Amino acid sequence: MKTFYQEIQKIEFFAQTFWNNSMLDYTVATGLFFLIYFALKVLTVSVLKVAKKIVKKTNTTKDNLLIKYFERKKQKTFVPIEMFLALYFSLKFLNYSQTVANLINTFAIVLCTIFVVLIIIDVIKYLIETKYKTNSENNPQVNSFNLLFPIIKIIIWILSLFFVLSNLGFNVSSLLAGLGIGGIAIALASQSFLSDLLSFISIISDKPFEVGDYILVNGIEGTVTKIGIKSVRIERNMGEEVIIPNSKITQTDLHNFKKLNKRRADLILGIAIETSNEKLKLIPPIIKNICDENEKIEFIRCHFSSLLSHCYEFSAVYFVCANDFMTFADARQFVNLRVKEELDKHEIKLGYPTTEIKIREK
Repeated sequence: MKTFYQEIQKIEFFAQTFWNNSMLDYTVATGLFFLIYFALKVLTVSVLKVAKKIVKKTNTTKDNLLIKYFERKKQKTFVPIEMFLALYFSLKFLNYSQTVANLINTFAIVLCTIFVVLIIIDVIKYLIETKYKTNSENNPQVNSFNLLFPIIKIIIWILSLFFVLSNLGFNVSSLLAGLGIGGIAIALASQSFLSDLLSFISIISDKPFEVGDYILVNGIEGTVTKIGIKSVRIERNMGEEVIIPNSKITQTDLHNFKKLNKRRADLILGIAIETSNEKLKLIPPIIKNICDENEKIEFIRCHFSSLLSHCYEFSAVYFVCANDFMTFADARQFVNLRVKEELDKHEIKLGYPTTEIKIREK
């Protein structure tokens, strides 16, 4: 092989030398470029096929999403990488100065890092959008991650910059120490914002509520209209909008009424003191029958609970099988109106406090 190479080099065209390399060297390097490029292309296709067969046997769906991503981005993602690797290894065959060699190695490290970072960022975005089925702006989960995504990208690029500088021989530790001191100063100056940002990450990951949920937090009750990096916006029943910092939400108890399958309602009746025993016995079945008339109401109990000086007190409990407040209010109104009708029908009067005044005659 070596003798064959030497014989070809004797040909006048291949013997010509440019920048310390003969035309034969350039020809061989070009052939190596195409050989390595096609070998990498075959390897890429083969690896994808094998990976696709393996992930079909797994129970998780995340690996399937990654395979679909690389299949969809195969031309856009792998072709530049394959061409770059083929060029890099084919150039190794040529002779050049140490300065040029260092320049090529530096270019290779920087370009490889950029390729990897772009793929990582694109994969993260693809997985987020695929998980929530859509990348529509109306999707609250995607909206929240879109707000956080620029910060994630900045962190990834900063880490990649440190990686490149470290591989190029720079002392990264002193730079990190300087950034650490500056970071502490920035953190102290923006403590409130960082606290709200961390709380935003907690809200997004834990999802105690979503846009459209009816919640109660810090004594404020209303519908969530927006979840932002710094605050959450709540529209109250009166129509006004309340803005609450994220840190305050994560530091206190939160009630999410959307999670309710049913709501409890208590009914207290004070019956007039002159009501007969026969009519008093009618009240529990009246309440039960009224609750049974509405399919959204679940009757629990009704008892003669207290005997007061001015009335006989009955307490009833029922559940409204709905999570929204309007349905609950309508059901409670239905019960109250029907109770009034039935009491009037049976001539049962409600009791009320009375004051007896005695006038002494002189």
